[in-house]
Amino acid sequence: MTFYLESGSHPNKSGNHTIFLSLYHSGERKRIKTSVTIPIKFWDAGKERVKKTCPTAKQDNDELQRLLDKARTIERELNSQDRLTMLRFLDRF
Repeated sequence: MTFYLESGSHPNKSGNHTIFLSLYHSGERKRIKTSVTIPIKFWDAGKERVKKTCPTAKQDNDELQRLLDKARTIERELNSQDRLTMLRFLDRF
């Protein structure tokens, strides 16, 4: 599971870009749009986080961490039941 910002996409009216959560499982890739939108200059692709210089960095990074924690919990639960599929994951997410 990774976060990324689509730098090639068009920004919204405020000039911000959406951050996506990218999921891979058994050759399938799905993208989940997050509520986090930022100017491209504030994205740290290496850390997959909003740079601390962004005025909303704390709230944005907290939201990204919340989503990642939720995704990992779902993945762990489905794996423990040997029922992990992309469809089941997305239904629970």
